[in-house]
Amino acid sequence: VEAAAQAGYYSLPKESGSPDSSGPGYIPPVKVTWYADCSTLCITVKTFAHEATERDRNVIWQAIAQYPDAENLVFDISSNSGGDDYYWMANIVAPFGEDQAVGLRMYYRDSPRNRLYVDAIVDVFSDESLPLEEVEAPAAWAEELGLDSVVVHDLRIEGVPKVQSNARRWVLVNGVVYSGAEAFACFCKANGWATVIGTHTAGDVVTFDPALLLLPT
Repeated sequence: VEAAAQAGYYSLPKESGSPDSSGPGYIPPVKVTWYADCSTLCITVKTFAHEATERDRNVIWQAIAQYPDAENLVFDISSNSGGDDYYWMANIVAPFGEDQAVGLRMYYRDSPRNRLYVDAIVDVFSDESLPLEEVEAPAAWAEELGLDSVVVHDLRIEGVPKVQSNARRWVLVNGVVYSGAEAFACFCKANGWATVIGTHTAGDVVTFDPALLLLPT
C-alpha cells in the first residue's frame, strides 16, 4: 500500500519567524495521501486549532475535489487533541452541502455552584435547561447517578456546497482524541455521517467544557 501512495503536506507558505515543528506554537499542516490501488483519499488533520481554520479550509476542499471518483474518503484525526468545533463544522462537514443536525444532552446535578456554569452555557448557546422529569425519554443512568437536570442542545450545521463526492466516509480515532476532535467523532456516530474506527477516545464532555471545581482539602 505504501508503494502506491502519493502523499503531500499542504498549508500556507511558512512565514518568516513562524514556529518550527519543535516549537510550542507549531500547528501541524494537513497531510493528503492518495492510495490509487484502493481508490482511497486520506486527509490527516492533527489539530482543530482555531488559528488553522482559515489556513486549512481550501486545502481540504481542494484535496477532495482533486479526487472526485474516490471510493473511500478517510479523515485521520488520530492524535488530534481538539481545538475549535467550528474547524470541523466549516472545513469538513459543511463543504458536502448537506444541512446537518444532532441533538446533544448534558446531564448534571443542580446546585448553586453548577447553576452559575449552566446559566452561562444556556446564555451562549441559546439552549434550554430542564428538570430531568420534563425531558422525554431521559437516560436511566442519569437518575441513578443523582443527576436531576439536563441541558438540551441542538447542534446544527448549514451545508455550503463546495465538493462533489460519493465516497464512503471514514474517521480514524485513538486514545489521544479529545475535546473538539472527540466532538467530531461523536457527531459522526450520532447521525451516521461517517464510520468511526479506532480505540476509545480520551473524553472531556462533548461540546461543553467540563465545570472545574476546587474540592475541599
